[in-house]
Amino acid sequence: MSVIKIEKNHQLTIIQLKNRIEQMAEQIGEEFAIKYEWEDSTCMLFRGKGINGDIEFNSQQLVFTMRLGMMWRVLRNAIESKVTQAIEQNLMH
Repeated sequence: MSVIKIEKNHQLTIIQLKNRIEQMAEQIGEEFAIKYEWEDSTCMLFRGKGINGDIEFNSQQLVFTMRLGMMWRVLRNAIESKVTQAIEQNLMH
């Protein structure tokens, strides 16, 4: 299993961050057929066919972890690029 892990610092409130994580999850979810749910107030879980992971955060940092199954490994770099772009768009604006 291939793992994508992205860590980013942020300056958002927890409420702002949760809203932006939801927007990002919808965007990524549509593209990769991923469903998501909140595990608790600071962790979102997501999964799809051959993909699963989580987004954990606190008042200073977001940690995105995605585990890719065999069929997604060949697209790892493209997926990582799209996810990085989505995180930066949602956290930096």
